[in-house]
Amino acid sequence: MATGRASKIGVWIILGLLFVGLAGFSVTNFGGRIETIGRVGSTEIGTQRYFREMQNELAALRQQLGSEVSFAEAQSVGLDRAVLGRVVGEVALENETAALGISV
Repeated sequence: MATGRASKIGVWIILGLLFVGLAGFSVTNFGGRIETIGRVGSTEIGTQRYFREMQNELAALRQQLGSEVSFAEAQSVGLDRAVLGRVVGEVALENETAALGISV
């Protein structure tokens, strides 16, 4: 009978540790919003900036083709990667000019 009680206590201890671990994990990772997609040096790349640039490119492509273009179609031709590359390049230049103290 003592081993049955000890194994039940052991199971409850393990479940308690699992619960504490998962609760701590969810507090740090599941509750927040993603506001950046990356960083170049000390300059962050905001999700809003990427979204705005992507929307502008999609609108330009729609106007050029004269028909509706879905995001999946834009992805298939690499538009999302091209926009991301351009945004990263712009942020890299902004980071470098800030580091050098250059302003307009």
